[in-house]
Amino acid sequence: SPQPPPYRSIVGQQIRRLREEARMTIEDLASEVGLASRNVRRHEAGESQIRSKNVREYERVFSKRLRRTIVLETSGQCQRPANVP
Repeated sequence: SPQPPPYRSIVGQQIRRLREEARMTIEDLASEVGLASRNVRRHEAGESQIRSKNVREYERVFSKRLRRTIVLETSGQCQRPANVP
């Protein structure tokens, strides 16, 4: 199967690391960000594009749970290339 684009994998890895650090299940996180569990799984695996509103929700949940400011790295080398669907 094709590999996800690198920027999706990087953001997905951050989400998984933060979720585990916050001792949350995928189901817990999905409930708090208002997504289906399968969507969170796909985000973590880099299989699905993450909308900016979902990035903000992940940041909000992790900042609250971990009591520090969380900014997911979605710029720079992680920026979505213009020619990738």
